[in-house]
Amino acid sequence: MTYFRHVVTGLTPVGTRWSTTLHSNGSAAIGPTQTAWNQFITSFVGGTLAAMWNTHTTVDKTLTYSLDPVTGKATGLSETANAIPGTGTGGSLSSRTAFVVTTNSAVPGKPGRGRMFWPVPDDSHIQTNGQLVSADGTTLESNFRTAYATFKLTSVGVVYHKALHIGDAIVEIEIDLNLKSQRRRTNKAARVIVGGPV
Repeated sequence: MTYFRHVVTGLTPVGTRWSTTLHSNGSAAIGPTQTAWNQFITSFVGGTLAAMWNTHTTVDKTLTYSLDPVTGKATGLSETANAIPGTGTGGSLSSRTAFVVTTNSAVPGKPGRGRMFWPVPDDSHIQTNGQLVSADGTTLESNFRTAYATFKLTSVGVVYHKALHIGDAIVEIEIDLNLKSQRRRTNKAARVIVGGPV
């Protein structure tokens, strides 16, 4: 059985790159595992999330790394180019803003919790209190769960422990309607200044 690190990446509304990751464990080779991961993203993002994104948010690539069982370092890479743009008509929120998919294992507490930070939907999917619209959260969670159910037939998602180079199988998926922030997604954005002498 091999541990894998899966990445999906694309561009934010300010043109900087976003990414989120998932680890898994399976007996398939890296090629078929990457095929399953890419199908996961095509199904979840292309089938559900992209319709909620503003047109300036995209997915352009998925990647899978095989991990050394002793060091945890990458030993192989397989990647697939994608072109999945957002098709929503609402306005863009900050590129730092994210909604979080929490992946829980049977281990209690923080060691049993993983998190995937996804670019937030456009403002038509945000309530006046700043939360994700409940019905949209339910739709995203349901479709993520469906895409994952197919993916795990090839490789089982895990909450990975970097210090130990092992992981615990994911048994539960949750989406928090409260939005989070990923500062690094705008750290390399060009400054856009409005001002003058006083």
